[in-house]
Amino acid sequence: MSEAAYRVGQARAPEQVIPLRSGRFVAQAICEMDRPTRVYLVGVVIDVRDDRAEVVTAYRSTGIARYWRGVS
Repeated sequence: MSEAAYRVGQARAPEQVIPLRSGRFVAQAICEMDRPTRVYLVGVVIDVRDDRAEVVTAYRSTGIARYWRGVS
């Protein structure tokens, strides 16, 4: 899922940051990718310890309403 991680990292300011637990959060953005162009929710789960951050996993989904906070 390196393209997904790149898309969120490219923005440097994800559209949503959701805390999951102490020291772990998910940074999400809505991006257009692929040909033909499709809209995806792209997320990166990040652990923060001391002064470093580590990517746990990255994902993309067309189920934006399922994962995006504030959409029903």
